[in-house]
Amino acid sequence: MAIKSKHIIIVSCVILLLCAFVLFSRVGVPSVVKLGSSFTVDNTNESRILLNHIDTLAKDGLYYAAWGIGEKEDCKDTNGKTISLHDAQIYFLLGEYQNVDQAEENMQTWLDTGRTNYEVIKEDTILFCGEECTRLIYRFAEPESLYSNGVSIFGVLENSAVCIELTCRETFTSDPVTTMDEFLGACTHITN
Repeated sequence: MAIKSKHIIIVSCVILLLCAFVLFSRVGVPSVVKLGSSFTVDNTNESRILLNHIDTLAKDGLYYAAWGIGEKEDCKDTNGKTISLHDAQIYFLLGEYQNVDQAEENMQTWLDTGRTNYEVIKEDTILFCGEECTRLIYRFAEPESLYSNGVSIFGVLENSAVCIELTCRETFTSDPVTTMDEFLGACTHITN
């Protein structure tokens, strides 16, 4: 009888240790990423790895976060510098402004840059957090680019301009539009 009790205690301890390991393996990773005063992103999807979260890029109210998806590989950029890239990366840039006109002007600048820098395959309008936003589906025009294709969302929500980009390498096997839609579903706009 004593041996069975001893085994039960050992097995119970092992199970508790495994549970603690799983629980604490994401220590330091926030379950919600807040961008400015107007957005939160549910960060519990383990397929997305938070790479960067900058509360403010400048005093003019710019906020930024980035996530990696898939395997990470070292690559050389056009300058010969080695950088680590995931199969896909999501970049969320948020600008909070004094009024909707400033937000619209900045969003339009970001959208025009996207139209210029990418080989746009399709441009359409989608709903994001209840507002119409422009979606670009594209290929990277430059042959030396480390990315092959992507999807970007540009919009204005109240006094905020939003640019969310999913850039994909050839190694990314999931559908970029579906992946972007899943990410957009994790975003919440905090109305003022």
